[in-house]
Amino acid sequence: MAIAEIIVSAYMSTPNKLYTLDQYSIFTTLEVIGVFVLCKNWKYRFLDKDNIANKFINLLARYSYGLYLVHAPILHIYLKFFRFPYSIRMPLLIIAVIGTSIILLAIFNRIPYVNRVIGVK
Repeated sequence: MAIAEIIVSAYMSTPNKLYTLDQYSIFTTLEVIGVFVLCKNWKYRFLDKDNIANKFINLLARYSYGLYLVHAPILHIYLKFFRFPYSIRMPLLIIAVIGTSIILLAIFNRIPYVNRVIGVK
């Protein structure tokens, strides 16, 4: 489903405007369900392995609520500066937004009262 969403977005995008599907579209819904099931079953498969994928999944799980809160403004800022072709822009945006969000949340986690709001455990 993610591939179908990427194909539809790439087909309907113009060089100056990135087309994004509605958050309630069938592609987005199925993609979110698939990612949820993947992450849910990931820990049971690789629970005792101490590899980089498990560390990254645990980091995302730890910061998930905070990522939900801060990713939209960060994405909005990055969309103004990333002027690459679509096939290069999307992977760069994913890496930049997640990385910046986690760094920002790690800083916010050290501020007294703010750490209660962002939900980092």
